[in-house]
Amino acid sequence: MDLIVKSVPGMEGFLRHRDLPGFFRVDETINSRFVSEVWKLGLDMKDVCDRAVIEKAVRDVMVDRKEEFLKKANEKAKMARNAISEGGSSFCNLENLIEFIGSMIA
Repeated sequence: MDLIVKSVPGMEGFLRHRDLPGFFRVDETINSRFVSEVWKLGLDMKDVCDRAVIEKAVRDVMVDRKEEFLKKANEKAKMARNAISEGGSSFCNLENLIEFIGSMIA
């Protein structure tokens, strides 16, 4: 679902509430930290979900720091396009996987 929502033309932001059980929460916490602290593509609301915090986060992403987030998102999109292009890392990894599977069958 995330991929579908993020691919909508004109999508300027994506708010996600992580309300998942058990071990999924650990993964979501790591993802949240990566998005905000490492990739700098979003904000981590630190498990706070009140109206004022959400309003501030939305304003930050869509108004106050919009250009910063757009620049980072465009950089990551370019990296992804390069990775899936012929000769890119993902392209080569997929070719290697297909070749490996083919060698197991033959």
